[in-house]
Amino acid sequence: RRPARLGSRAARRGAPGALQRRVCGAAGGAAVGGRLSGQPPGPAGRPDRPGDALFSLSSQRTIEQDVEFGLRQLVDIALKAISSGINDTTTAIICVDHLGALLAQLADRQLPRPLRVAGQQVRVIAVRPTFERFVTSAFDQICVSAEANLGVYLRLLTALATVAQRTQHPQRTATLRQQADLIAEAAQRTLATAYERNQVSERRAYLLPVD
Repeated sequence: RRPARLGSRAARRGAPGALQRRVCGAAGGAAVGGRLSGQPPGPAGRPDRPGDALFSLSSQRTIEQDVEFGLRQLVDIALKAISSGINDTTTAIICVDHLGALLAQLADRQLPRPLRVAGQQVRVIAVRPTFERFVTSAFDQICVSAEANLGVYLRLLTALATVAQRTQHPQRTATLRQQADLIAEAAQRTLATAYERNQVSERRAYLLPVD
């Protein structure tokens, strides 16, 4: 027997065992799929069922419930700062420092698993960002936009080294080193002088040595 699909008749009726999928938590955005409860929805604005009071819906993401949204705001400030019309390297470096501090707090944490189980049954599948996604969200665009900006390249490497000190997880360490390699590659490609390129290479080798 094929399991009931989201939105199918069984799911709409709240059949026992029908998997109700929702997007919850950080970087979830709008909810998708069926209802969290198999019961018919009550009047708008009335939390008639016990589970209703545990959830809220809004048209905007919040920093409190969405860590990646907070990272995204810092990235946007940094991108505007290093744009050709503004060219404010100091503000961009401050943003990178804050991004590194936030990622350092996440580096040694056990992030929640996507499956929410109760009574040996999966009740909710939560779309949660991984540590790798946090790192790429924080640094990818800044690295690309910081073309030929030695100060930003060096600070990105310092931030990555700060994060690396907080974790011994092999996969997370590999992610940080990969990001450092991308920064070093961008620097070699865009910096005009050998003196500047050597500074980046030396900082990368000193802060994040390859095993």
